[in-house]
Amino acid sequence: MKYTPSTKLVPNLKDKKNYITYYKNLQFYLKQGLKLEKVHKILKFQQKPWLKKYIMFNTEQRKNSKSAFEKDFFKLMNNSVYGKTMENIRNRVDVQLVNDEKKAQKLVAAPTFKRFKIFDNELVGVERVKKCLTLDKPIYVGFVILELSKLIMYNFHYNVMKKEYGDKAELLFTDTDSLTYEVETEDIYEDMSRHMVVCLSGGGGLNSKIKYFLSTMSLKIILAFYMLMRTN
Repeated sequence: MKYTPSTKLVPNLKDKKNYITYYKNLQFYLKQGLKLEKVHKILKFQQKPWLKKYIMFNTEQRKNSKSAFEKDFFKLMNNSVYGKTMENIRNRVDVQLVNDEKKAQKLVAAPTFKRFKIFDNELVGVERVKKCLTLDKPIYVGFVILELSKLIMYNFHYNVMKKEYGDKAELLFTDTDSLTYEVETEDIYEDMSRHMVVCLSGGGGLNSKIKYFLSTMSLKIILAFYMLMRTN
């Protein structure tokens, strides 16, 4: 197997210096025993759910979609907005395909030149960094979304799983919005029934459809239905 060295960001318990976080996350960390040594700077701003109508509209449209195309389209409408709030435009580049030697030499000699790739004897790709950048992306939005997502995951791990099982629940791995555990228990369905609101809605209230299934179906079927719903 070929090994390619790479730098990755991983969770760790080392001391954090000049660490940027959202205030709700900081409150949670302090409750978990974090020792705060110094506050360097506080950014205060007025918060409003200005994207809520747009996000909820696309979410409802996706629920009512009658084809895979419609479902993927409305999902993209939300995800693309989120992606733009986190876009690092410093990573943008200009790539030109050149089949003229003099033009290629001119591009390579420019101060913005980064690298080139030869495709064949008559074609070369020249990559250059952007000469001018406009920092116009609301990265604070994407930052808060990531922080709140992290907070939901941590809250479930520490305040639900660890309180319920202690050392009998081992976190195996995580994905973007999921945690996978190995749990030692007599009846996992009975355990989950005591945390049904948390398990099914991530801490929020149950919607009308889930209430219907709660009242007419067995717990095991509900959980199977929910897992299927999540995979879709």
